[in-house]
Amino acid sequence: MNISRKSWHYRLADFTMDFFSRSPSDSLCIYFWQVVLSPFILVGAAAIILIAIFVLSVALLYGIGCITNDLLVWAHVLPESFKQLPGVFNYRAVISSLLIELILVLYFLRSEIKNRLGIKERTEDEEKEQNFVVAFIKAKKQKICPFITFKD
Repeated sequence: MNISRKSWHYRLADFTMDFFSRSPSDSLCIYFWQVVLSPFILVGAAAIILIAIFVLSVALLYGIGCITNDLLVWAHVLPESFKQLPGVFNYRAVISSLLIELILVLYFLRSEIKNRLGIKERTEDEEKEQNFVVAFIKAKKQKICPFITFKD
């Protein structure tokens, strides 16, 4: 079976396996499970990183949220309960600043995310490759595990 190095599933498996200093397997059976487990590994790693970022930056987030909430209360966009009172912790400021930071990060990284995931428009001239999931199911039914060649 031939799999392009430019396909989304190869990039996903390669990106994930790179964390473990490995490359995607050239056996279809192992490669299939690497592709299936890659999103779970990436989501778990992303969750750990996000928790660490949250814990380390809560003071900064709180300050940004307080300023933003006070401005939006002043502009009559938010109710008075969002206004920051001196010496009182207002959890709404943390939630507001997290939403603002998430929106800003996604906005500035949108092109990088598209590049990493290999999202691009397909032209009519490009050759459509064989679906590796269908090939895996056929291989399991035939009780064989074919080798994969990765092409550029």
